[in-house]
Amino acid sequence: MRAILIILLFGASIGASAIDSYRALPNYYIIKSDTYTNDLLTGQVRVKGHVLDYKGEALAGTLVSTMDEETSALTDANGAFDMIVHDSDTSIFAFKEAYTEIAIARYDFRAGHTVEIEFRLPLKIEQEPKTPVVSFKPVIYLYSTTTLNVSLALDYLGELTFTYPEYNEGWNVTVGPNGIQDAKRTYPYLFWEGEMDHLTYERNGSELEGQLVATDTLVEFLEKQLSDIGLNRTEQADFITFWAPKMSVGNYVFVQFLLDDLYTSKIAELTMSPEPESLKRVYLLYTTYQEFPDIDYAPQQFEPFDRKGFTLIEWGGSELKTLITL
Repeated sequence: MRAILIILLFGASIGASAIDSYRALPNYYIIKSDTYTNDLLTGQVRVKGHVLDYKGEALAGTLVSTMDEETSALTDANGAFDMIVHDSDTSIFAFKEAYTEIAIARYDFRAGHTVEIEFRLPLKIEQEPKTPVVSFKPVIYLYSTTTLNVSLALDYLGELTFTYPEYNEGWNVTVGPNGIQDAKRTYPYLFWEGEMDHLTYERNGSELEGQLVATDTLVEFLEKQLSDIGLNRTEQADFITFWAPKMSVGNYVFVQFLLDDLYTSKIAELTMSPEPESLKRVYLLYTTYQEFPDIDYAPQQFEPFDRKGFTLIEWGGSELKTLITL
């Protein structure tokens, strides 16, 4: 069964302002024109246009059809299609293997009109059944110039498999100029690992956020990204020496960072007393490839991070075996 991404359009008629609003939708399609042409039989509507991929290249052999599949056309070598539908039709879709199917629903096809549409089909992101995902080495750095008694609890969306120091339904430590301490010893950070049922890449509208990186440039890429995110040199070194060897098993790696609120909503919520004045949480997702993959993505941009007062920095990550998304 095909999975169809349907854009719902409400309203009984279309004018210039409505066409402009369709142009603002996230690039799945554009209604380029809807005009009365007076060259059609009673009840007929001409629907024509092009089907392109997200690079703007023509997709030949794409099926464009009414939802009942009574009327359809295949795009030519230029991605063009032209077909006659009935004014009782309310939806058409564009379908091609390996691409996400896009449908325009509840459209007012008016007799005698020619409607020109440009579809943009995103590459289909591979889906797979839910499989367990390991959260590797999330570490929590705590910094304070004054001595504080800190309690910290995790609400992890999975099951903790190891913690150091021992978690005991939360950590109770002293944080100050000498680092993180409990009754036994001093620690450079709090450490935990766990396993969760499922984890996916994030998309911003129609775009997959992240970066495809050749592994021979991975260290330089991570240094730049982590610096832009706000990690200091010690935190960067800890991150890179743990993750870069794991990420370099292939020739290419796709990388996405879940920051702050996304870390909280998708990985684990933190409850602390006292609350930090500055907080930065960084979760890495990555997928490795031997051959160069055809992936459409938009590089991530990061807001400057200003450290002040009692500060918490956390990083961790997971490898996703395939490029999966919601």
